[in-house]
Amino acid sequence: MPRSRASTTAWASSPAADASLMHPFELRTERLVLSAPTPDDVEAIHEHCQDPVLSKYIPAITQPYTLEKAREFVAFTERGWASGEELTWGIRADGEFVGVISLRRVTADDIGFWLGAKHRGQGFMPEAVHGVLDWAFDPANPLRVESVGWECLTGNMASASVARKCGFTFEGEGAGRRPDAGGEHPLSWRGRIDAGDARRVKAGWPTA
Repeated sequence: MPRSRASTTAWASSPAADASLMHPFELRTERLVLSAPTPDDVEAIHEHCQDPVLSKYIPAITQPYTLEKAREFVAFTERGWASGEELTWGIRADGEFVGVISLRRVTADDIGFWLGAKHRGQGFMPEAVHGVLDWAFDPANPLRVESVGWECLTGNMASASVARKCGFTFEGEGAGRRPDAGGEHPLSWRGRIDAGDARRVKAGWPTA
C-alpha cells in the first residue's frame, strides 16, 4: 500500500491557540495530493455528486445535486478550515479532482470520505486515508490526536472495506453521529483506530 511522504503543512496555531487561525495545508502521498477544495473544483464536485451511490450512502448529498449545492459545499469546507472544526481535503490524482476526505474534529475526530465513480478500484481512497492518519498521528504534529473514528450508513460495504484495509477496528452499529436531511440519526456502522494500532486488517468486519 502506498504510504504518504512528508506532508506540506502550514499551521498558524498550536493546540493552545485560537482554532480560528487554522489555514488549509496540503498532504501528499505516493500518487495523490490532498488540498482544500476551491471554487475551481465546483464543476468536478457537481459531476461526481450526480452518482446515485453517493446519494444513497451520504445523507448530505441530496438529489437533485445542483451547482449551487457544490458551491455551498466548498463554502462549508472553507468555514470548517477557518474554525478548525472540520478539515476537508480534495483528493487529486494527476491534477484531477477525484474525491473528498475530511477529519471532523467536533465528532470524536471522525474521518469521512467519498470518491468519484470513475476513479474507484484504483486504491486511491485507502491511500488518502493513510495519508490523513499519518498526519493526524504524527508526534511532531501540534494538532496530533490519539484516536480517529469512522462511520458510514449500514450496508455501505465500499466505505467499510476502506476502513478495514486501513486497520480500523469494527465497533458495531448504532445511531449515526450526524443527522440526515430529515433530522434523524440513521443506523450506522462504526469503527476506530488508535495512534498505536497496527495498520493491518482486523477480524469482525461485516462481510455482506
